[in-house]
Amino acid sequence: MVEGSNHTIAEIIAHLLYWQDWFYQGVLENLQPYPSSNELSFPKVAASEWNTLREGFLQSLEDIKHLCSDVALLNRPFSQGKTLEGGHDQRTVAMTLLYTVALHNAHHYGQIITLRQVLGIWPPKAGSMTW
Repeated sequence: MVEGSNHTIAEIIAHLLYWQDWFYQGVLENLQPYPSSNELSFPKVAASEWNTLREGFLQSLEDIKHLCSDVALLNRPFSQGKTLEGGHDQRTVAMTLLYTVALHNAHHYGQIITLRQVLGIWPPKAGSMTW
């Protein structure tokens, strides 16, 4: 763990996987209750679990990517058990995909890049944009 950070990179990926799975289950109409605290969505991860975690995360992204090919599904209402202004939950699957997965992941990807910079492992040896 990087000194001063609350979570390891693996724990951040586990957190992203938690919410991707939560969203995916909701789209399948198996919406799970919101966790009672944010920490419940940050499971502790042992170093030995990295490959399994990574594979699960990438598969979850593929599952969500597959949802994007179904226009009717994307336009379907999606309730997170919360209401918007005016008392109605008017989110669509597409809106939830954008807010719950894409923006949330982007936020945490930035954290991961910063942690990797501090550790001296960014940019990747294979090359990448650095800005």
